[in-house]
Amino acid sequence: MLDGDSTNLGYNPIEVPQVPNQIANNPAELMQRDMDAAFGAGRVTVVDETASGSTLADDISGQNYANKGTLVQRLSEVKPDLVLTNSEINDVSYYDVNTYKANLIQWIQLVQAAGARPVLQEPNPLCPKYIEQRDDMDFVLAMDQVGNQMGVSVLSNYETWFSVESWWVTNLQPDCIHPTDEGYAAKERQYFKALKPIATAMLQQ
Repeated sequence: MLDGDSTNLGYNPIEVPQVPNQIANNPAELMQRDMDAAFGAGRVTVVDETASGSTLADDISGQNYANKGTLVQRLSEVKPDLVLTNSEINDVSYYDVNTYKANLIQWIQLVQAAGARPVLQEPNPLCPKYIEQRDDMDFVLAMDQVGNQMGVSVLSNYETWFSVESWWVTNLQPDCIHPTDEGYAAKERQYFKALKPIATAMLQQ
């Protein structure tokens, strides 16, 4: 089950209106293709429970989730084995790092209480002009720290983008927030390197 914000939904700020305004090669679709290729069609089902504009607090409370319910309700309905969130980009605008850590811990505990395995996904960076104005690196490091503290897998991604020349041109849409098709594909390749062995182990249980 995919939780998280519009960059996990695959929001397209250019082609409006659509309902949802979601690109065809969105994260859930890309992950489903990789799961099918790795394990065979039908072995793993990716359920998209993302919501544009959400924070971890929204994920938990259900705000912005278009009547999908709270995290506890969605977990009860979907009954996932694995739950992923990339929530960070919007959190920076509303919370300090300590509150973000507390929200991460609560999200992880709720997922574990439902019998599922939580996995954290580092987000994509925003354009350099925004990086200079925000504390995203501190929040990404906080995600890594909480994951390490609680024994939860963190799928790396954030700093890997910096090795690509002019990455903000090729990997981000003009809004400087949401990835292009190439950006989403790069995220999925990076995520799946670490996610595949996790899924493999769970399927063997």
